[in-house]
Amino acid sequence: MKIHNVFPTLIFTHKIDLDYHSIYKNLNDIEWDQESQQMSKNKNVINRVFLDLKPQISSFVGEVMESFGFEEHCIFRSWVTKIQSGHRSDFHTHINSFYSGVLYFHDNSSPLILRHPFPFCTHISLSDKFKHYNTDENLYYEPKAGEIIMFPSYLYHSVSINTTNSTRYSMAFNVVPTGTYGNYDSKITVSVSESDN
Repeated sequence: MKIHNVFPTLIFTHKIDLDYHSIYKNLNDIEWDQESQQMSKNKNVINRVFLDLKPQISSFVGEVMESFGFEEHCIFRSWVTKIQSGHRSDFHTHINSFYSGVLYFHDNSSPLILRHPFPFCTHISLSDKFKHYNTDENLYYEPKAGEIIMFPSYLYHSVSINTTNSTRYSMAFNVVPTGTYGNYDSKITVSVSESDN
């Protein structure tokens, strides 16, 4: 029997250099959303708080988008997440986005959980002998400091319980292709105005 891995879910990872002194200074200045207490009030931190990280992040995002054939893109939302000891985040997706990313500021961060997009895997329980990355309900990604992971925004994902005594911080962001792409009756030009950032 041959198995053809057709239309896989593409997950991208990359490691960047971090200036911890600058990062922790910036984290201390973050204002938190009153409703969630887990997200920064500022939803454009890559341009307003962590501008020194933007070149490395943008370079990686550009490579990811070029792999899909998009020459232009926009990181149109970016925010800091805060998961305190004993807390977690629920499963969710990022609407109106093409790909989403997370940059981790710590080692030993709570794992990111990515849910399998194929409904079969979330509704059928298989014995351990058949469990592997194609049949498991969830993929647990254990990040290291400076790692960025990018995944399709339609993937349900969550953050597992923070079992450490420290608060877990990360920066999340959403990306859309911009510029002109497509052909014939499907050709479109997309831009993100400054007021939307």
